[in-house]
Amino acid sequence: MTLALLAPRAEAIPSVLRPGTRPWMFTFALGGGINIIDAPSQFKLEQTIHYHFFGRTEGPALGLYTDESFRSNLFIFQVGPHFTYDIQPMRNLGFLISPFVGLGYSVVAVSDGRFLGGRDNAYHFFNIKFGVQTKLVLGNRGFVTFQPFCFDLFAGDDFFMRFDLLVGGGVTF
Repeated sequence: MTLALLAPRAEAIPSVLRPGTRPWMFTFALGGGINIIDAPSQFKLEQTIHYHFFGRTEGPALGLYTDESFRSNLFIFQVGPHFTYDIQPMRNLGFLISPFVGLGYSVVAVSDGRFLGGRDNAYHFFNIKFGVQTKLVLGNRGFVTFQPFCFDLFAGDDFFMRFDLLVGGGVTF
């Protein structure tokens, strides 16, 4: 009974915030990649596209991610498959909690010798990233997103790790 009193009624939620019905999502986000283990902090851009298996905006989805990170004399590019599971905790509200994992390839281009043992060159890494995003669907066409938690690990000749904090938006189709 208490939970029923706390849950918003369907008519109390504006129609622009209702759950989405479209299976595809494209996201663009920006923020910071913050040093945890031997990783330089950088400005980061991220793009993802994924398709939900059951033909609606919630549930399991598989797609592709690309990330670009910038800092003077250092550039990182990442690409790979991306799996997410969009959980809709409130039936009548288009709010999603989205744990995710991405596995892929990264290239790190260094030109100032202050990273990766002082060597200038391009380096190749296996990349794994995992975390949680929140999404708020807007008008069944777009959404805003906040990624408060993501660990981004790079393994190759060296190992480094960073924490990503991103905000963004996207479209559903």
